[in-house]
Amino acid sequence: MKSIQIFCLMIFISTMASFAKQEQSWQTYIAVEKPLFKESKRDGRRVIDYMAKFQNISDRKIIEVKYTTEFLDQLGVVVFKTNGSSKQDLKSGRSSRNKDFYSYRDNEFLSNDTYDILRPLVKNKNGKYQKVSVRSIQFENGNIIKF
Repeated sequence: MKSIQIFCLMIFISTMASFAKQEQSWQTYIAVEKPLFKESKRDGRRVIDYMAKFQNISDRKIIEVKYTTEFLDQLGVVVFKTNGSSKQDLKSGRSSRNKDFYSYRDNEFLSNDTYDILRPLVKNKNGKYQKVSVRSIQFENGNIIKF
């Protein structure tokens, strides 16, 4: 009888842990939208600009999102990985603006630099070769949730 109670308690604890994990998924607070991902020319040099975009789907104001973006080739293999941060006041239901972005300049003296790696993906123009994962969210009250 005692072993059955212990077994049931272990199942209950593992079930509660999995519920807690599901509650803390970043997708319950924020949604990833189509990113800014374009090639342009600035100061006579080719450059690729990138910024993940988010929509606040929580009921609390978000002031910072830290994230990781993996850029994938057509086979789904990660060809470049970067960490980013978006500091914007995102009220509930609002989407981020592309005011802060990361730029990767073409270095004509180097082959296979970040620009060269990302250029074929920019040409694709639909962003389907990017995987964004949120690492943390900071709310207006100072609370930070890490994932």
